[in-house]
Amino acid sequence: MSIEGTRTESRVAVALNLEGGIGLIRGSSDPSSNKLRYTRWDYTSESWAPLSDLGGVDVNTVAWPALGSEARSIGAAYLVDATPKSYRYAAFSGGTWITRGELVENVVPATLAPGIAVLPTGNPAVAFAVPEDSAQSVKVKERAVPSPWVNDAVLSPSGSSTVPASVVAFRGGSGADLLVVFVNASGQMLWTRRTGPTAWSTPRQIGTDTTSDQVALAALDGGSAVVAYRSSSGETAGRLFTSFFNPSGAGSWSTPGERVSGSRIVGSPALTHGVGAASVELAYVLDATTGGTGTSGAIRHIRCTAMASGACSAWSTPASVGTGTGFTSVAIASMP
Repeated sequence: MSIEGTRTESRVAVALNLEGGIGLIRGSSDPSSNKLRYTRWDYTSESWAPLSDLGGVDVNTVAWPALGSEARSIGAAYLVDATPKSYRYAAFSGGTWITRGELVENVVPATLAPGIAVLPTGNPAVAFAVPEDSAQSVKVKERAVPSPWVNDAVLSPSGSSTVPASVVAFRGGSGADLLVVFVNASGQMLWTRRTGPTAWSTPRQIGTDTTSDQVALAALDGGSAVVAYRSSSGETAGRLFTSFFNPSGAGSWSTPGERVSGSRIVGSPALTHGVGAASVELAYVLDATTGGTGTSGAIRHIRCTAMASGACSAWSTPASVGTGTGFTSVAIASMP
Protein backbone atom coordinates (compact mmCIF):
# COMPACT_ATOMS: atom_id res chain seq x y z
CA MET A 1 0.00 0.00 0.00
CA SER A 2 1.48 3.36 -1.02
CA ILE A 3 0.69 6.59 0.82
CA GLU A 4 -0.24 9.67 -1.17
CA GLY A 5 2.02 12.68 -0.71
CA THR A 6 5.69 13.51 -0.81
CA ARG A 7 8.58 11.08 -1.18
CA THR A 8 11.47 10.61 1.24
CA GLU A 9 15.07 9.48 1.06
CA SER A 10 15.52 9.42 4.86
CA ARG A 11 14.58 6.75 7.37
CA VAL A 12 10.89 6.56 8.20
CA ALA A 13 9.37 6.41 11.71
CA VAL A 14 6.18 4.67 12.82
CA ALA A 15 4.38 4.23 16.17
CA LEU A 16 1.08 2.72 17.33
CA ASN A 17 -1.14 3.21 20.37
CA LEU A 18 -4.74 2.43 21.37
CA GLU A 19 -6.09 5.24 19.18
CA GLY A 20 -4.28 4.40 15.96
CA GLY A 21 -0.90 4.95 14.42
CA ILE A 22 1.39 7.67 13.11
CA GLY A 23 3.97 7.49 10.32
CA LEU A 24 6.45 10.39 10.14
CA ILE A 25 8.91 11.24 7.39
CA ARG A 26 11.28 13.98 6.30
CA GLY A 27 10.30 14.98 2.79
CA SER A 28 12.83 14.97 -0.06
CA SER A 29 10.78 16.48 -2.90
CA ASP A 30 9.47 20.02 -3.43
CA PRO A 31 7.53 21.71 -1.94
CA SER A 32 8.05 19.57 1.18
CA SER A 33 11.79 19.00 0.84
CA ASN A 34 13.40 18.67 4.33
CA LYS A 35 10.02 19.25 6.00
CA LEU A 36 8.10 16.86 8.27
CA ARG A 37 5.06 15.05 6.89
CA TYR A 38 2.87 12.61 8.80
CA THR A 39 0.19 10.05 8.07
CA ARG A 40 -2.39 8.41 10.36
CA TRP A 41 -3.21 4.70 10.52
CA ASP A 42 -6.86 3.84 11.09
CA TYR A 43 -7.60 0.48 12.73
CA THR A 44 -11.16 0.32 11.35
CA SER A 45 -10.38 0.93 7.69
CA GLU A 46 -6.88 -0.57 7.95
CA SER A 47 -5.52 2.23 5.83
CA TRP A 48 -3.11 5.17 5.92
CA ALA A 49 -4.29 8.74 5.37
CA PRO A 50 -2.53 10.99 2.81
CA LEU A 51 0.61 12.69 4.10
CA SER A 52 0.20 16.18 5.53
CA ASP A 53 2.13 18.74 7.57
CA LEU A 54 2.01 18.87 11.37
CA GLY A 55 0.02 22.08 11.36
CA GLY A 56 1.92 25.24 12.20
CA VAL A 57 5.30 23.47 12.27
CA ASP A 58 6.44 23.47 8.66
CA VAL A 59 10.15 23.99 9.32
CA ASN A 60 13.25 22.65 7.62
CA THR A 61 14.74 19.66 9.45
CA VAL A 62 18.05 17.80 9.53
CA ALA A 63 18.21 13.98 9.48
CA TRP A 64 15.20 11.76 10.11
CA PRO A 65 12.58 12.15 12.87
CA ALA A 66 11.81 9.68 15.67
CA LEU A 67 8.57 8.47 17.28
CA GLY A 68 7.69 6.86 20.61
CA SER A 69 4.34 5.92 22.11
CA GLU A 70 2.32 4.96 25.16
CA ALA A 71 -1.34 3.99 25.49
CA ARG A 72 -2.97 7.29 24.48
CA SER A 73 -0.25 9.53 23.05
CA ILE A 74 2.59 9.46 20.52
CA GLY A 75 5.66 11.67 20.84
CA ALA A 76 7.88 12.92 18.04
CA ALA A 77 11.44 14.28 18.19
CA TYR A 78 13.25 16.02 15.37
CA LEU A 79 16.17 18.35 14.61
CA VAL A 80 15.26 21.77 13.20
CA ASP A 81 17.62 23.35 10.68
CA ALA A 82 17.88 26.95 11.88
CA THR A 83 20.33 29.25 13.67
CA PRO A 84 20.91 27.77 16.12
CA LYS A 85 19.84 24.24 15.28
CA SER A 86 17.50 22.79 17.87
CA TYR A 87 16.01 19.49 18.93
CA ARG A 88 12.22 19.80 19.17
CA TYR A 89 9.27 17.78 20.47
CA ALA A 90 5.69 17.29 19.32
CA ALA A 91 2.88 15.18 20.81
CA PHE A 92 -0.14 13.61 19.09
CA SER A 93 -3.23 12.59 21.09
CA GLY A 94 -6.98 12.52 20.57
CA GLY A 95 -6.62 12.85 16.83
CA THR A 96 -4.54 16.02 16.82
CA TRP A 97 -1.10 17.45 17.52
CA ILE A 98 -1.50 18.84 21.05
CA THR A 99 2.11 20.01 21.33
CA ARG A 100 4.15 21.23 18.37
CA GLY A 101 7.68 22.54 18.09
CA GLU A 102 8.50 22.55 21.81
CA LEU A 103 12.18 23.25 22.43
CA VAL A 104 14.23 20.43 23.95
CA GLU A 105 17.65 22.02 23.51
CA ASN A 106 19.55 24.33 21.17
CA VAL A 107 22.73 22.82 19.73
CA VAL A 108 25.43 24.29 17.48
CA PRO A 109 26.16 22.54 15.21
CA ALA A 110 24.26 19.26 15.03
CA THR A 111 23.62 16.63 12.35
CA LEU A 112 22.44 13.46 14.11
CA ALA A 113 18.81 12.34 14.35
CA PRO A 114 17.30 12.11 17.84
CA GLY A 115 15.77 9.12 19.58
CA ILE A 116 12.64 9.21 21.74
CA ALA A 117 10.93 6.96 24.29
CA VAL A 118 7.72 7.50 26.25
CA LEU A 119 7.81 6.38 29.89
CA PRO A 120 4.86 4.65 31.61
CA THR A 121 4.19 8.00 33.33
CA GLY A 122 3.55 9.51 29.90
CA ASN A 123 6.74 11.59 30.11
CA PRO A 124 8.82 11.52 26.90
CA ALA A 125 12.61 11.21 27.03
CA VAL A 126 14.73 12.38 24.09
CA ALA A 127 18.28 11.20 23.35
CA PHE A 128 20.26 13.52 21.12
CA ALA A 129 23.74 14.60 20.09
CA VAL A 130 25.69 17.42 21.72
CA PRO A 131 28.64 18.64 19.61
CA GLU A 132 31.99 18.18 21.31
CA ASP A 133 35.27 18.73 19.46
CA SER A 134 35.39 16.42 16.40
CA ALA A 135 32.67 14.04 17.64
CA GLN A 136 29.41 14.30 19.53
CA SER A 137 28.30 13.32 23.01
CA VAL A 138 24.95 11.70 23.78
CA LYS A 139 22.56 13.56 26.05
CA VAL A 140 19.14 12.55 27.42
CA LYS A 141 16.42 14.90 28.68
CA GLU A 142 12.99 14.05 30.08
CA ARG A 143 9.85 16.18 29.81
CA ALA A 144 8.32 16.40 33.27
CA VAL A 145 5.48 18.90 33.37
CA PRO A 146 5.32 21.57 34.76
CA SER A 147 9.12 21.81 34.47
CA PRO A 148 9.76 20.54 30.95
CA TRP A 149 12.98 18.89 29.85
CA VAL A 150 14.80 18.12 33.07
CA ASN A 151 16.93 15.24 34.41
CA ASP A 152 19.40 15.77 31.60
CA ALA A 153 22.54 13.66 31.58
CA VAL A 154 25.55 13.48 29.24
CA LEU A 155 26.14 9.76 28.71
CA SER A 156 29.31 9.81 26.60
CA PRO A 157 31.42 12.70 27.90
CA SER A 158 34.37 11.74 25.72
CA GLY A 159 32.51 12.90 22.64
CA SER A 160 32.11 9.41 21.26
CA SER A 161 28.88 9.34 19.29
CA THR A 162 29.13 9.04 15.51
CA VAL A 163 25.63 7.73 14.65
CA PRO A 164 22.26 8.52 16.25
CA ALA A 165 21.59 7.02 19.68
CA SER A 166 18.63 4.72 20.37
CA VAL A 167 16.48 4.90 23.53
CA VAL A 168 13.60 2.83 24.92
CA ALA A 169 11.54 2.74 28.10
CA PHE A 170 11.73 -0.58 29.92
CA ARG A 171 8.59 -2.74 30.18
CA GLY A 172 8.75 -3.69 33.87
CA GLY A 173 11.76 -5.33 35.48
CA SER A 174 14.25 -4.36 38.14
CA GLY A 175 13.54 -0.65 38.55
CA ALA A 176 15.49 0.86 35.66
CA ASP A 177 13.28 2.96 33.39
CA LEU A 178 15.38 3.93 30.35
CA LEU A 179 17.92 2.09 28.19
CA VAL A 180 20.20 3.88 25.71
CA VAL A 181 22.47 2.31 23.09
CA PHE A 182 24.94 4.44 21.16
CA VAL A 183 27.92 3.94 18.84
CA ASN A 184 31.35 5.40 19.54
CA ALA A 185 33.96 6.71 17.12
CA SER A 186 35.37 3.20 16.68
CA GLY A 187 31.98 1.76 15.74
CA GLN A 188 31.57 -0.08 19.04
CA MET A 189 28.07 -0.34 20.51
CA LEU A 190 27.72 0.82 24.12
CA TRP A 191 24.76 0.71 26.48
CA THR A 192 23.67 2.39 29.68
CA ARG A 193 20.46 2.30 31.74
CA ARG A 194 18.85 4.81 34.09
CA THR A 195 17.99 3.65 37.61
CA GLY A 196 16.98 7.05 39.01
CA PRO A 197 16.20 10.58 37.76
CA THR A 198 19.91 11.32 37.19
CA ALA A 199 21.53 7.91 37.90
CA TRP A 200 22.97 6.16 34.85
CA SER A 201 25.18 3.08 34.72
CA THR A 202 28.69 3.34 33.29
CA PRO A 203 28.50 2.71 29.51
CA ARG A 204 29.64 -0.80 28.55
CA GLN A 205 30.15 -2.52 25.23
CA ILE A 206 27.74 -4.94 23.53
CA GLY A 207 29.73 -7.81 22.02
CA THR A 208 32.78 -7.16 19.87
CA ASP A 209 31.18 -6.28 16.53
CA THR A 210 31.16 -2.78 15.11
CA THR A 211 28.51 -0.91 13.14
CA SER A 212 28.23 2.32 11.20
CA ASP A 213 24.41 2.47 11.34
CA GLN A 214 21.92 3.33 14.06
CA VAL A 215 21.19 0.31 16.25
CA ALA A 216 17.60 -0.94 16.38
CA LEU A 217 16.43 -1.30 19.99
CA ALA A 218 13.23 -2.65 21.54
CA ALA A 219 12.12 -3.21 25.13
CA LEU A 220 10.68 -6.61 26.03
CA ASP A 221 8.58 -7.74 28.98
CA GLY A 222 10.24 -8.14 32.37
CA GLY A 223 12.93 -5.51 31.88
CA SER A 224 14.64 -7.30 29.01
CA ALA A 225 15.52 -5.77 25.64
CA VAL A 226 16.89 -6.67 22.23
CA VAL A 227 19.17 -4.95 19.72
CA ALA A 228 19.53 -5.62 16.00
CA TYR A 229 22.30 -4.14 13.90
CA ARG A 230 24.09 -4.22 10.57
CA SER A 231 27.66 -5.34 11.22
CA SER A 232 30.63 -3.44 9.80
CA SER A 233 33.18 -5.97 11.13
CA GLY A 234 35.41 -7.78 8.63
CA GLU A 235 33.83 -10.75 6.88
CA THR A 236 30.47 -10.17 8.60
CA ALA A 237 30.12 -6.62 7.23
CA GLY A 238 26.58 -5.94 6.06
CA ARG A 239 25.08 -8.92 7.88
CA LEU A 240 22.25 -8.82 10.40
CA PHE A 241 22.84 -9.67 14.07
CA THR A 242 20.80 -9.56 17.28
CA SER A 243 21.66 -9.61 20.98
CA PHE A 244 19.38 -9.83 24.05
CA PHE A 245 19.67 -7.88 27.30
CA ASN A 246 19.49 -9.63 30.68
CA PRO A 247 18.56 -7.06 33.38
CA SER A 248 19.81 -9.17 36.31
CA GLY A 249 22.56 -7.68 38.46
CA ALA A 250 24.72 -5.22 36.57
CA GLY A 251 23.08 -6.23 33.28
CA SER A 252 24.54 -8.24 30.41
CA TRP A 253 23.96 -9.05 26.74
CA SER A 254 23.80 -12.43 25.01
CA THR A 255 26.41 -13.38 22.44
CA PRO A 256 25.32 -11.72 19.18
CA GLY A 257 23.84 -14.15 16.67
CA GLU A 258 23.49 -13.82 12.91
CA ARG A 259 19.85 -13.92 11.94
CA VAL A 260 19.78 -14.87 8.26
CA SER A 261 23.04 -16.60 7.38
CA GLY A 262 24.90 -14.95 4.54
CA SER A 263 22.26 -12.29 3.86
CA ARG A 264 23.30 -8.65 3.77
CA ILE A 265 21.06 -5.74 4.55
CA VAL A 266 20.74 -2.03 3.77
CA GLY A 267 21.16 0.41 6.65
CA SER A 268 19.48 -0.11 10.00
CA PRO A 269 17.00 -2.90 10.69
CA ALA A 270 13.81 -2.26 12.69
CA LEU A 271 12.56 -3.91 15.89
CA THR A 272 9.50 -4.02 18.11
CA HIS A 273 8.24 -6.30 20.86
CA GLY A 274 6.30 -9.29 19.63
CA VAL A 275 2.63 -9.67 18.79
CA GLY A 276 0.63 -12.70 19.94
CA ALA A 277 2.86 -15.69 20.63
CA ALA A 278 5.97 -13.99 19.25
CA SER A 279 8.50 -12.22 21.50
CA VAL A 280 10.16 -10.03 18.85
CA GLU A 281 9.29 -8.64 15.42
CA LEU A 282 12.26 -7.78 13.16
CA ALA A 283 12.21 -6.16 9.72
CA TYR A 284 15.09 -5.38 7.37
CA VAL A 285 15.91 -4.35 3.78
CA LEU A 286 17.92 -6.68 1.54
CA ASP A 287 20.91 -5.26 -0.29
CA ALA A 288 21.84 -5.85 -3.94
CA THR A 289 23.99 -8.94 -3.19
CA THR A 290 21.27 -10.90 -1.37
CA GLY A 291 18.21 -12.85 -2.39
CA GLY A 292 18.78 -13.20 -6.12
CA THR A 293 17.88 -11.07 -9.12
CA GLY A 294 15.15 -8.51 -8.53
CA THR A 295 15.24 -8.45 -4.74
CA SER A 296 17.52 -5.47 -4.13
CA GLY A 297 15.74 -3.22 -1.65
CA ALA A 298 13.06 -5.80 -0.81
CA ILE A 299 11.70 -5.85 2.76
CA ARG A 300 11.76 -9.01 4.86
CA HIS A 301 10.23 -9.83 8.27
CA ILE A 302 11.15 -12.47 10.86
CA ARG A 303 9.79 -13.23 14.35
CA CYS A 304 11.24 -14.71 17.50
CA THR A 305 8.84 -17.55 18.29
CA ALA A 306 10.57 -19.03 21.36
CA MET A 307 12.83 -17.74 24.14
CA ALA A 308 15.27 -19.74 26.26
CA SER A 309 17.79 -18.52 28.85
CA GLY A 310 17.01 -14.89 28.09
CA ALA A 311 17.61 -15.06 24.34
CA CYS A 312 15.65 -16.13 21.27
CA SER A 313 15.91 -19.86 20.56
CA ALA A 314 13.72 -20.00 17.44
CA TRP A 315 13.26 -17.55 14.57
CA SER A 316 10.71 -17.81 11.80
CA THR A 317 11.64 -18.14 8.13
CA PRO A 318 12.01 -14.71 6.47
CA ALA A 319 8.74 -13.54 4.93
CA SER A 320 8.37 -10.98 2.14
CA VAL A 321 6.60 -7.73 3.07
CA GLY A 322 4.76 -6.85 -0.11
CA THR A 323 6.28 -7.24 -3.55
CA GLY A 324 8.10 -3.92 -3.91
CA THR A 325 11.86 -3.42 -4.22
CA GLY A 326 14.20 -0.44 -4.13
CA PHE A 327 13.45 0.48 -0.52
CA THR A 328 16.21 2.08 1.56
CA SER A 329 14.74 1.95 5.06
CA VAL A 330 12.09 0.17 7.10
CA ALA A 331 10.13 0.83 10.31
CA ILE A 332 8.00 -1.51 12.40
CA ALA A 333 5.71 -0.99 15.39
CA SER A 334 3.39 -2.88 17.73
CA MET A 335 1.01 -1.72 20.46
CA PRO A 336 2.70 -0.27 23.59
